[in-house]
Amino acid sequence: MLPSASDLTLTAPAAPAPAQPDREHRRASQEEEAVELEMEEAEEEEEEGIRISGLERELHLLASHGDET
Repeated sequence: MLPSASDLTLTAPAAPAPAQPDREHRRASQEEEAVELEMEEAEEEEEEGIRISGLERELHLLASHGDET
């Protein structure tokens, strides 16, 4: 037995919710913070590399010339 026309209801598919500005702003802010953190870490690594190379240079000089004090 087929349902009658009154038994059938048509519903449109739900439209996706519009993007929430707060959520987008928060996500963009988090991305900016992540980039800033990565840049700070890169700067710190570079500074450490400079310090290490300076210490290696000093050790090399001490090893090759000895402590003259």
